[in-house]
Amino acid sequence: MGVSRASGLSRRWRRGAGRCARAGKRGLTLLEMSIAMAVLAVVLSGVAMGLGASLRAVEGARRVTGGSAYLETVMQNVAAQPYDNLLPMNGNQLFDQPLPADSNYRVDLTIFAVDIDLVQIDAQLVDLRTGRPVGTVTTQRCRR
Repeated sequence: MGVSRASGLSRRWRRGAGRCARAGKRGLTLLEMSIAMAVLAVVLSGVAMGLGASLRAVEGARRVTGGSAYLETVMQNVAAQPYDNLLPMNGNQLFDQPLPADSNYRVDLTIFAVDIDLVQIDAQLVDLRTGRPVGTVTTQRCRR
């Protein structure tokens, strides 16, 4: 019985001797796996960078939308003021929170007489996180 086992093993061994060592085996070599992992890493890093950029763009758009809504509110409040109260408001800075340190936005008002019974109102919205102007609204108002 021991002889037949040895002869069976040697027959199988001899049968595969002429073929390539890889023939008939399934799977990937270490080199193939390394190349696949490198390609995957490059692709995933590109996707991650694109995702980060899109998140920053969404955050920026959200901030501009919030600032625009605040600027619109300020302009509505200024429009509700009597004409004689407008010129004393020149140089005012309005913040979106009770304390300037807690605010996200500031509106700088510039109001000046353009003609008799006509004033120009410039309102500039500043993002306090970046320190950059976000938008400006200019309008004129006459005595009614």
